[in-house]
Amino acid sequence: TTTERRVLLSIFAREHQRMQAAPARAHAILDGIYDVGIDPDLDRPSIAAWFFVATTLLNLDETMSKG
Repeated sequence: TTTERRVLLSIFAREHQRMQAAPARAHAILDGIYDVGIDPDLDRPSIAAWFFVATTLLNLDETMSKG
């Protein structure tokens, strides 16, 4: 829904700002993801912010991850 999209974009904006303010934190988050080759030329704060959006989506009741 529009409201859900707004919430997710808000999470992205907040986390992106936080990751830009602390680039070492973004590096630590991404370095902790094993078996994923992340191009060093990519914008790590943005990728780290999307990590938080993905985590939010995976933690929703609508996401079936147990079974």
